[in-house]
Amino acid sequence: MTETVHVEVRAETCMASGYCMRQAPRVFGADEAGWIKLLDADPEGQTAAVLAAATACPVAAIDVFDPDGRQL
Repeated sequence: MTETVHVEVRAETCMASGYCMRQAPRVFGADEAGWIKLLDADPEGQTAAVLAAATACPVAAIDVFDPDGRQL
């Protein structure tokens, strides 16, 4: 799966586990306080990494959508 997906993050839900940054460091980062920061909401070629990050998130704070707007 290499299509572009759209990523949304619920920062208020984030517990700063860092799993997302380890799975997809080109898409997820952290702010100065260590909380999630979305680096690229529409990452091309990062679908597998983004889905792995969403799966790894212990509080399900990451939503991933296909090009048609369907949640993956």
